[in-house]
Amino acid sequence: MKSKLCGQPSTTELSSPYEWLLQFVTFFRKLGFFPEYAALSDDELARKLESLHENEWGERIDPQNPFIDLLLLRWDKTRVWWEDTEADVCRENKVYTQTLQEWASISNGTFIPEHIQEKWEDEHGPITVTFTYHQQEIQLHPHYLDDYIDIDILLPINHCFRHSGKEFALYEAFDQTAFIVMLTSEEKQKLHNERKWRFATM
Repeated sequence: MKSKLCGQPSTTELSSPYEWLLQFVTFFRKLGFFPEYAALSDDELARKLESLHENEWGERIDPQNPFIDLLLLRWDKTRVWWEDTEADVCRENKVYTQTLQEWASISNGTFIPEHIQEKWEDEHGPITVTFTYHQQEIQLHPHYLDDYIDIDILLPINHCFRHSGKEFALYEAFDQTAFIVMLTSEEKQKLHNERKWRFATM
């Protein structure tokens, strides 16, 4: 997923890239990110992310990259789903079934769909995805978008747990990928105010 990224900066100028990275680690750990690295100190986690980023992209971390937050958070597979929406969606591949399972895995237990079924009337739809959530059957009707995932199904999914104070938040589109993370309304506002994140309206 090495798309060209552009948009509004999400960083605050600091005296050095490493100082920025340490601030990044501290900030996002307070929001519950990177739980799989709980045994590492902030300094050790910063070095780990630095190494992962350099191995992936062949360059040092640039705090002025407008999407540097996202590029580093993608290493937290427990909280972040960042994938290409062009995903070979078709009747045979059951991409919506897989996608719901992947979204459940980043929900920290908020979204647990059971008995997921994906049905297509023909190769162009209509498509019906059903699942059980808290003993209620939920139906989704994704639009057929060639081989792209219809991300708009996030809206009825969020409606399932609207009283929890959490939602799958979608970062504002900047290419054909989708960056999704489970957040409370307070966390979402904090990211908007302090990290200049821009969220899609759903």
